[in-house]
Amino acid sequence: PGPGPPAPEDMVHLRRLQEISVVSAADTPDKKEYLVLVETGRTLYLQGEGRLDFTAWNTAIGGAAGGGGTGLQEQQMSRGDIPIIVDACISFVTQHGLRLEGVYRKGGARARSLKLLAEFRRDARSVKLRPGEHFVEDVTDTLKRFFRELDDPVTSARLLPRWREAAELPQKNQRLQKYKDVIGCLPRVNRRTLATLIGHLYRVQKCAALNQMCTRNLALLFAPSVFQTDGRGEHEVRVLQ
Repeated sequence: PGPGPPAPEDMVHLRRLQEISVVSAADTPDKKEYLVLVETGRTLYLQGEGRLDFTAWNTAIGGAAGGGGTGLQEQQMSRGDIPIIVDACISFVTQHGLRLEGVYRKGGARARSLKLLAEFRRDARSVKLRPGEHFVEDVTDTLKRFFRELDDPVTSARLLPRWREAAELPQKNQRLQKYKDVIGCLPRVNRRTLATLIGHLYRVQKCAALNQMCTRNLALLFAPSVFQTDGRGEHEVRVLQ
């Protein structure tokens, strides 16, 4: 190494990878397997010294890049630091559910939504939601269940008293300013995920003439998942509304 400070380490955020795949030895000039990691803006090719070495790398990276947990930070992430499951479900509902009467109110089949959530938790990148294969009601149930079963709510349990204090302020502009302050205390992934969900619910209620889902209805349905209050707490409904 030359003089001066060492070069910064090149970091790969494994949970933010868009794709992990293996190129077989038969398809490479040197007849060796490659592990291909696709990140935003670049593709990395990894090759082991031998077969066992490659297998160990593949297993370790696949495990580290997987989801599997119920913490928000543990999820496989999309480009914007939003869990892939949230991105995928919202995209599907936006494409196929905005005109559906009672969207988010009508429940799907419990067994199907549990299976879908388990698939997302196992490997969110590999789940492809397709009309005909997946029902909107199952996807909406999966999204609500995902938020409800997080280790810590997206709004953060420790901040619940501050959300409630803000909801009690008499003036709307005071409440909104206080909500901004509380949101500013959330970790980045929580902030980005909450913003994505709220933006989606805003679009859903803009189509209320078709889907009959006004702001109040959506707030009543999502507050128990977003705040994990199990249907208790008018303050949380008011915040979300």
